[in-house]
Amino acid sequence: NGTGVLIETEGGAYVEAVRSGFVISVGNQEKLGKTVGIEHYDGSESWYGMLSEIEVKLYDHVDVGQPVGKVATNEETGKGIFYFSLKKGDDYINPNDVIDFE
Repeated sequence: NGTGVLIETEGGAYVEAVRSGFVISVGNQEKLGKTVGIEHYDGSESWYGMLSEIEVKLYDHVDVGQPVGKVATNEETGKGIFYFSLKKGDDYINPNDVIDFE
């Protein structure tokens, strides 16, 4: 829907913060399940959803590359999947424009 991407990874893999900042949201979102929101020092936000575990608490400082949670493992495929989005104000940023997914 233009607000984020689904990323497939190894099952049980850690999801890492793409930028430093502080945790502004931890909890369950209606369609994304366990979700973490981080506000970065430039005012942008990153959101990580569909997590099986959350590794941070509200207001924690996080460094780039720090684990914020774990993906759930699909028992049939052995792979994990999680939701990721970037936001600046009310506008979503295409993650492909700022992050190399290869």
